[in-house]
Amino acid sequence: MLRLLRPTYGADFTIDDMIRCALDADAGCRRVIADVAAILGRCIAGACNIVNPEAVVLAGDLVHRFCETNHVRGIHFSRHGL
Repeated sequence: MLRLLRPTYGADFTIDDMIRCALDADAGCRRVIADVAAILGRCIAGACNIVNPEAVVLAGDLVHRFCETNHVRGIHFSRHGL
Protein backbone atom coordinates (compact mmCIF):
# COMPACT_ATOMS: atom_id res chain seq x y z
CA MET A 1 0.00 0.00 0.00
CA LEU A 2 2.78 2.39 0.86
CA ARG A 3 4.33 1.95 -2.57
CA LEU A 4 1.15 3.46 -4.03
CA LEU A 5 1.14 6.40 -1.62
CA ARG A 6 4.81 7.33 -1.32
CA PRO A 7 5.04 9.15 -4.68
CA THR A 8 2.49 11.63 -3.31
CA TYR A 9 3.27 11.64 0.42
CA GLY A 10 7.04 11.11 0.39
CA ALA A 11 9.50 8.27 0.81
CA ASP A 12 9.26 8.31 4.61
CA PHE A 13 5.46 7.83 4.65
CA THR A 14 4.61 4.99 7.08
CA ILE A 15 1.66 2.72 7.86
CA ASP A 16 0.95 4.89 10.91
CA ASP A 17 0.90 7.97 8.68
CA MET A 18 -1.48 6.23 6.27
CA ILE A 19 -3.85 5.22 9.07
CA ARG A 20 -3.77 8.68 10.59
CA CYS A 21 -4.50 10.31 7.21
CA ALA A 22 -7.30 7.85 6.47
CA LEU A 23 -8.90 8.55 9.86
CA ASP A 24 -8.62 12.28 9.04
CA ALA A 25 -10.66 11.63 5.85
CA ASP A 26 -7.76 11.76 3.37
CA ALA A 27 -9.34 10.52 0.12
CA GLY A 28 -6.13 9.02 -1.31
CA CYS A 29 -5.34 6.93 1.75
CA ARG A 30 -8.94 5.82 2.12
CA ARG A 31 -9.07 4.76 -1.52
CA VAL A 32 -5.89 2.69 -1.31
CA ILE A 33 -7.08 0.98 1.88
CA ALA A 34 -10.51 0.29 0.35
CA ASP A 35 -9.01 -1.13 -2.84
CA VAL A 36 -6.59 -3.38 -0.97
CA ALA A 37 -9.35 -4.49 1.43
CA ALA A 38 -11.59 -5.45 -1.51
CA ILE A 39 -8.84 -7.53 -3.11
CA LEU A 40 -7.95 -9.14 0.20
CA GLY A 41 -11.63 -9.87 0.88
CA ARG A 42 -12.03 -11.62 -2.48
CA CYS A 43 -8.90 -13.70 -1.86
CA ILE A 44 -10.02 -14.69 1.65
CA ALA A 45 -13.50 -15.55 0.38
CA GLY A 46 -12.01 -17.76 -2.33
CA ALA A 47 -9.80 -19.56 0.17
CA CYS A 48 -12.78 -20.03 2.51
CA ASN A 49 -14.78 -21.59 -0.31
CA ILE A 50 -12.00 -24.13 -0.84
CA VAL A 51 -11.01 -25.04 2.74
CA ASN A 52 -14.19 -24.11 4.71
CA PRO A 53 -12.45 -22.84 7.89
CA GLU A 54 -14.30 -22.35 11.16
CA ALA A 55 -12.68 -18.94 11.60
CA VAL A 56 -10.64 -16.38 9.72
CA VAL A 57 -8.17 -14.37 11.78
CA LEU A 58 -6.97 -10.95 10.65
CA ALA A 59 -4.40 -9.09 12.70
CA GLY A 60 -2.43 -5.88 12.84
CA ASP A 61 -2.82 -2.22 13.64
CA LEU A 62 -4.83 -1.48 10.50
CA VAL A 63 -7.41 -4.15 11.42
CA HIS A 64 -7.51 -2.99 15.04
CA ARG A 65 -8.04 0.65 14.15
CA PHE A 66 -10.65 -0.18 11.51
CA CYS A 67 -12.65 -2.24 14.01
CA GLU A 68 -12.45 0.49 16.65
CA THR A 69 -13.42 3.36 14.36
CA ASN A 70 -16.19 1.51 12.51
CA HIS A 71 -17.71 -0.18 15.57
CA VAL A 72 -17.47 -3.62 13.97
CA ARG A 73 -19.70 -6.15 15.71
CA GLY A 74 -19.92 -9.91 15.60
CA ILE A 75 -16.21 -10.55 15.64
CA HIS A 76 -13.78 -11.42 18.38
CA PHE A 77 -10.81 -9.09 18.67
CA SER A 78 -7.64 -9.54 20.67
CA ARG A 79 -4.54 -7.36 20.70
CA HIS A 80 -2.50 -10.42 21.65
CA GLY A 81 -3.64 -12.98 19.08
CA LEU A 82 -4.94 -16.44 19.78
